[in-house]
Amino acid sequence: MQESESTPLELTKDKQVVQVERYVWGFKLMAVYEPRLRLAAAAKVVPINEPEVNYTLELVRQAIENVGEGVIKVLLIDRGFLDGAALWTLKHELGIDFVIPARDKYEDRYRSQRLEQIR
Repeated sequence: MQESESTPLELTKDKQVVQVERYVWGFKLMAVYEPRLRLAAAAKVVPINEPEVNYTLELVRQAIENVGEGVIKVLLIDRGFLDGAALWTLKHELGIDFVIPARDKYEDRYRSQRLEQIR
């Protein structure tokens, strides 16, 4: 899959300004790893331009199906999976806690406030 980035301006040898279009090609692998069992409980390969947030619950539900209910108790997830509705479902419907690293104190406080508003 390809994703077109914004068209940056570049200067040619004869000092002309031109727009250059660049493409990003590739795929990304998302996985739920179960450390006690030492295996990938679920995995999915998607085009590079697909946001991770679209697959949070799908991956977790597949992992639960593969390793059994009650095995996954806490998820350590990247900010790309940050979605208030999905995180609410993880906690309140599936009984799974989660940890998401924050970039800084402001972002942490802001996102926490936004998640509180969803409740």
